Amino acid sequence: MGKRVGSFFLFLTLILTSALWGSEEAGKVISFQGKAQVFNPGANEWKELKVNQKIFPAEVLKTGKNSNLKILLKDNSTVILQSESKLTIKRVSILLDKAYRDVLLNLEKGMARFKISRGYAKNSRFEVVTPLTQIRVEKTDFTVRVISESQTRVGVREGSLNLRLKNFDLTLNTGDALILKEEMGKIILDVLGGDVEVGLKGVVIRVGEGESISIDSTGRVEVIRGEIDVYFAGKHYTFGEGESFYPEELYLGVRVPTGEGAASPATP
Repeated sequence: MGKRVGSFFLFLTLILTSALWGSEEAGKVISFQGKAQVFNPGANEWKELKVNQKIFPAEVLKTGKNSNLKILLKDNSTVILQSESKLTIKRVSILLDKAYRDVLLNLEKGMARFKISRGYAKNSRFEVVTPLTQIRVEKTDFTVRVISESQTRVGVREGSLNLRLKNFDLTLNTGDALILKEEMGKIILDVLGGDVEVGLKGVVIRVGEGESISIDSTGRVEVIRGEIDVYFAGKHYTFGEGESFYPEELYLGVRVPTGEGAASPATP
């Protein structure tokens, strides 16, 4: 009798665990080439992935050399993980009768393309985290490459996205691409394409293709390459290669604007 009762409760526990686990399904595997594996923290081991296999929060996906993996998340967004890459599924939730989503992915290494689905509320959250930055997106097609823990490349194919760093934000739109590097306590922005907007302490900085700047922890901006446009309180400033400034200098009127009353872009 005792064995039967014990077996019944074990069976019931397995059913409930399976039901809870299944309700948290994050998506499934669409296709892959080469070697693609999944790490399940509960099982504590790497296993080979299969087409149509379900994936769950907390699982880690990785690809081998000359391999790729395509997954479909349950919000209908797709992620294509390129060769020798690793992605952790932190959270994928659909709430309020499918009107709101809350997605958090962590690209630890390698490169991935993200095609974000439409049809969700504007305040929904879809975020991709790398060792260097946090990327928040909506209805966007973009790529991220983690070159190293201190270097990340981001490019936007269609749409727009917001990058959050320690003390400033970046806004990228269709065609924009840049490399972020952390060196000696500074963040260096190398703009590869387009026209990137930096939001720093109420100041808007426009950095164009081929231009490069650095920003340190105090907010000091230095122009490494090119000539940048800076906007604050309806005034336009320009700074050339080798020049630097603090946002506070614009607040206090220490810097002379290039043009009074110049149209200022919207602050991110």
